[in-house]
Amino acid sequence: MKEKLPGLFDIVFHFEELPINGDPLIVLDKVIPWEEFRPLLNKVRKRNDEGRGRPSFDEIVMLKVLVLQALNNVSDDRMEFLLKDRLSFMRFLGMKNERSVFPDAKTIWLFKEKLKEAELMPKIFYWFNRYLEKSGFKVSEGTIVDATILEVPKQRNTKEENAQVKKGEVPSEWKKNHNKLYQKDTDARWTKKGNCSFFGYKNHIAVDPKSKFIREYHVTSANVYDGVAGIELLKNRTKLYADSAYRNCDEFMKELKKKNLVDKICFKGYRNKPLKEKGKKINTKIARIRSRVEHVFGDMKSFSNKMIRTIGLERAKFQLGLINLIFNFRRFGVVRNIV
Repeated sequence: MKEKLPGLFDIVFHFEELPINGDPLIVLDKVIPWEEFRPLLNKVRKRNDEGRGRPSFDEIVMLKVLVLQALNNVSDDRMEFLLKDRLSFMRFLGMKNERSVFPDAKTIWLFKEKLKEAELMPKIFYWFNRYLEKSGFKVSEGTIVDATILEVPKQRNTKEENAQVKKGEVPSEWKKNHNKLYQKDTDARWTKKGNCSFFGYKNHIAVDPKSKFIREYHVTSANVYDGVAGIELLKNRTKLYADSAYRNCDEFMKELKKKNLVDKICFKGYRNKPLKEKGKKINTKIARIRSRVEHVFGDMKSFSNKMIRTIGLERAKFQLGLINLIFNFRRFGVVRNIV
């Protein structure tokens, strides 16, 4: 049987037949004020590039590409393929023409680097937080502070190399081989949680207990103690909810009193000194509120798989800032209840 050649409007018909119900990207496309990010994103456009060579990709399109990449937790090369393969991705980007040109892996990488160097991700994140407040999601009286570990690919170093990295030095062998040096993460650290070891970074967040939006975030290496990093998240709220790890940090508790925050931190029992019944009841009341932060981490895990594909602290800050922003995007889509 003779194969039928594709028609001129075949791709248009494909988009018309593509279901709307069940596509979460439709929700994001409708509820997020994408165009409002343009003034910030325009800062990464080079003036001397205008009118030379191929026109650069639209900044809003590139931001949407980064959202798609983080939601699917894929590399730049894989993202390049998926953009050309998924009709739902094309629809989300507004590229419904068979002649549409998609950004390649190098373009995606360069855009992320430009945003990182301009330190725009925190500005985008906090701009959207202000937009949430204008939309009626005011900051409530309390805040929940917690942290989660996100792993990065493990480094296969010798004991001598690891010792030098911990001192903040670069091993001489790495200096001689630039390709090897660029693949080494000298900022990520090992830490233990329970009986398991993890290598990577920590995403410290402050969550609104009422709306569950992330209000503040701070990124560190995985070995930084939660209480020490948590100081960066303390704002002038009324109540602070946290697990017992924060109570063990003297610096954190001093800052808590300094800001006159109501202590809603869980208590912890110790060997030969178990928690009394009163302490257990207090913990139960606190846990009802504090547990909401686990819903946030659970949603993040559903698309990030608790792993990031970056090298170095600055790129980790960018990527985790993007993940936090995407959570707020998704949460905003849920509370708006638009399908």
